[in-house]
Order: sequence, then structure tokens, then C-alpha cells
Amino acid sequence: ILIAVDTAIATNTDLQEAWAMYKDVVMEWSEEKRIENIESLERMMVQIEFNILSSRSFIAAIEQNFDPRGRFQSAKFHLHDEIISILLTLYGQYCERINTEYETSERLDCVGVYGLYVLYRHLLPPNLVPDAKLHKSLWSVFPAMCPILELYGPLHFIPREFMMIHAPYEAVKGCSATIHDIRAESASLVLKWDGSFAARVAKIRLDSLGWLASADSELSSTVNSSLSDDDFNLPASIASIERATSCILRGLKIAYSASILLRGQLVSHRSLELNVHFSHMSSILALVEVLKSIEKMLRVRRRAAVLSFQRSTLKMISSNILKRFDRVRSYVDQTSASIELLKSPEKARSVARISACLSALEGVLKGTSSFSPIRR
Repeated sequence: ILIAVDTAIATNTDLQEAWAMYKDVVMEWSEEKRIENIESLERMMVQIEFNILSSRSFIAAIEQNFDPRGRFQSAKFHLHDEIISILLTLYGQYCERINTEYETSERLDCVGVYGLYVLYRHLLPPNLVPDAKLHKSLWSVFPAMCPILELYGPLHFIPREFMMIHAPYEAVKGCSATIHDIRAESASLVLKWDGSFAARVAKIRLDSLGWLASADSELSSTVNSSLSDDDFNLPASIASIERATSCILRGLKIAYSASILLRGQLVSHRSLELNVHFSHMSSILALVEVLKSIEKMLRVRRRAAVLSFQRSTLKMISSNILKRFDRVRSYVDQTSASIELLKSPEKARSVARISACLSALEGVLKGTSSFSPIRR
């Protein structure tokens, strides 16, 4: 988030111009003595400019003192070792899922990994050498799969550029370059992938057509609403719900893959100032068509699927709640049939109250399958 905030401020020329104009107005009023307590306002403006408008929120976060009372030092706890262990685990998990059917938000999550690496380098004592193998992996593995990615809207992130600005390590061979060379290499990778763009779009489109055909039947009403409560088959209902939810999940995965490919294509070309080849326009339109078709199918079938899930879900919830009170019901029944209950009127009243509460609870849970106010 801090990296995205810094990027947004640094690339927003309108904000920079507006801030410069505001400072000019304040200085002019200060000379004319039209503002009281001008010193406190000026101090506040200096803090805002240094901490926020200079795009230093990320740097300010990692440069703070993480051990103000010396507890880590006294316990001989090395925070940088803990961070590098977490970093290696997360980086490996994210890179394994990128460009697979299981990918979700791993590309954006990798931005946080690079932020962690900068924090690790900041916490590392001066007498220790940074992990060269980790630096090389961060320089080569993820940037080869994703040389540039979208943060939010028009904001983009280039991993190697970020490393050269915040954590350079020129001692590692092949892991340093100028910003110009990094962008040129990223552009060449993007142009290379343009050759397979149409084939990747065709695969996603084929998957979406197959899903639309299956979703039309699988997302219809999954439970026969005309069945009475006695005829309700809980295992069959659970299986039906699992089929429908699996179908929805498949559609969402296809839509997310299409979204990643579409946004990656547009953001990379715009940020690196590359022209989109006219032959790719049909593929871009096909991705938009895939996204709109899946969205429309889910919206049309959503109500029928929710209504069919409602009855089964309520039955499962009710069954689980009733199981919690099986032992209480068994105890009440045994106690009610006991002769000793007649000798203790107070205990008899308590058992009667518990029995009445259980009867009311069972009446609600074993009733109809609607979400009436009393059942909610």
C-alpha cells in the first residue's frame, strides 16, 4: 500500500503543481502577515512535504526503530533472519502460482515481498553480507514472468527498477542496470510475449465457452422446492450445492485469468510507451467479451442458485445446532422419567423449564425451510 501511495504521489503532476501553488500563496500571505501562528503552519507544511509529498512514506516506514527498548538485542533475536525466512517462503509460494490456473492475487502480493526485501536490507547489520542468492532470485525469477505489473489504475511497478532504487547490490553479477536499460529489457520481453498473446486468448475463450455451456444447466435450481421436509435428502442436497459452487468457482477463475491477461497487456504497453499491434485488437475484444459473458451468466443464474442453496443451507445449520443439544435432550428425558424427581420440586421445575426451552428450539429448527423472522 505504501509503495502504491508513493507511486501515486510521484506520478501525479497535478498534485505537485497544486502543492507548489499552495506554498506560494502561504508564503505571500506570510509576508503580508495575513495569517496568525504562521510558524506552526509552516512547520506542518514542511512535515507534510517531507513525509508524504516527497514520496517517502515507504522509506519512513522501514527506517523506523523496530527495537526501541532493546528487547530483541538483549534476547539475541535477529529480526532480519526472521524476515528473510518469511520472505523466502512467500516468494516461493507466489512464484509457483503465477501463470497457472491457480493464480489469484500473487502478482500484486509479490510487491509486498520486494518491500520486505528492502526492509531486510535495512535491518541487516553493516558487518553482514546480504544474501546474494536471494537477491539474484528476486532480480531474475519474478521479473522474467512479470517485468511490469499494475498496482492500481494507471500506477505500475517494475521489480528491477524498484530494487535498483531501494536495494542495489552491484556485487552480484548480472543484477544491476540503469533505469533506462531495465525499461528497455522489460519492453523487449513484452514484445516477445506479444507473439503468443492471440494463442493465450484463444485458450481462455475456449475455456469460457465450455464453462458457459455447463453453467447454463449446473446453475439452475439445484433442489426441488416441491419436496416436503420429510422427503428432504441432505446428502444429495450437499452434493448438488458442491457441484454448483464448483461451477461458479471455475467461472471466476476463467474470468480472473482473462482479467490478468487483459490488464497486463494494456498496462505494460501504456507504461512502457509501446504501441498495441492492430492484429491484437480482436483478441482484446475477445477478452472483454469473455468477462462480460461470465458476468452476465452469474448475474442471471445468481437468484436461482441462491434460492436453491437457501433451503439446504438452513437444513444443514439446523441439523448441526440440534446435534449440540442431543446430550441435553437425553438427560432431560431420563430425568423426567426418574422417580427421584418427585422428591425435589425445585429440580422438577428446572427440568420442566429446560424441556420447554428444548421443545421451542426444536420447533424452530425442525420447522419449514424458509428464512422467516423467527427462524432468523
